[in-house]
Amino acid sequence: VRQHAEAEIVQRNAELAAQNEIAATISRSLELNTILNAVLDRTLQVLEIASGCIYLNDPNKKDSFLQFHKEKDLPVQQLVDQQKKHLCADISKKAMHESNQVLVDLTEQADADQKDFDQDSGLKILVSTPLVAQGRIVGVLTVGTKRKDVFVPQKLALLTAVSQQIGMAVENVRMYKQIEKTAALEERQRIAADMHDGLAQTLSYLSLKTDRALELLESDKVTAVFDLFQQIQNAIARAIVDVRRSIASLQEAPQPRQSVQDALAQVIKDYAKENEIIPTMHTTITTPLFLPTDETGQLICVVQEALINARKHGNAKNITVLLKKTNSHWQITVEDDGQGFDDSSHIPTGHYGLLGLRERARLANGELAIASQR
Repeated sequence: VRQHAEAEIVQRNAELAAQNEIAATISRSLELNTILNAVLDRTLQVLEIASGCIYLNDPNKKDSFLQFHKEKDLPVQQLVDQQKKHLCADISKKAMHESNQVLVDLTEQADADQKDFDQDSGLKILVSTPLVAQGRIVGVLTVGTKRKDVFVPQKLALLTAVSQQIGMAVENVRMYKQIEKTAALEERQRIAADMHDGLAQTLSYLSLKTDRALELLESDKVTAVFDLFQQIQNAIARAIVDVRRSIASLQEAPQPRQSVQDALAQVIKDYAKENEIIPTMHTTITTPLFLPTDETGQLICVVQEALINARKHGNAKNITVLLKKTNSHWQITVEDDGQGFDDSSHIPTGHYGLLGLRERARLANGELAIASQR
């Protein structure tokens, strides 16, 4: 009895070690093929079996499966020979639909296809175990052996535990890929907004200035044209600096967080270098206000665009930037004495200024409010 108990303890320890090793293998990568290759290889070693398949639900297609296969000493490969492997697929789909482990003894089956498969592969037993993640079946692990005595209850329990690990790993990879996709989309939106606020604004300014230069040339006002060309050259130089800064921001490591007060002060300082108007800043907040870096960046871009619009479209003489706290909300107000405009909800085709500002405010977990009158 003691020897039997000791043998069970040794076996249990070996199984726990195998599960820990598989868990460690899964944690080393977020590439699905790498995980499947390593896990299948280790599973075959632990269970001392010949081959294995993993069938994953295709999240983009109903009743469709992504299929991977491994035979001992061979790498994981996507199944190509469906005729040869169709029996594994059938058993796997059965386990998936029944949400339960399925064991098939090929030597006891009367089906001709199963006999052909048995003779071709030499396998005697096939076991399919669902891969479960967060209560959902994401696929099936099917393994086969040429020995009928391998799948004792302890080995079947180990197979179930391993399948749960694989299921969680598959789900984590898919979630990670979705997060990557979302992050990439947000980054594209940020770059598009930066281009609008920087390069697009400069190109629009240059277009107006070149049109004005042509008018002056037609009126033989050569001296005025030279002055205008100087402004154009300065604008081009600023555009080059902006583009290089944008490229550098995509390559550099994230910078330390900056308080909203300091960020606003820097915006006003930069604005004053290029414009005759020097905005006035007021704040009722005595302690530094720190927000997540991305949110601060979005808010600053909204303020920059508001300052540019006040000069470019409003012909403002005085601009005030106010930072204050209202109840539990922070509020930044940009106010000017320029000519107003009609803030209709309709945005003409090709004009994305207000739409971009609203999107930036949303990305900063805020809202944009506009009050204007002519």
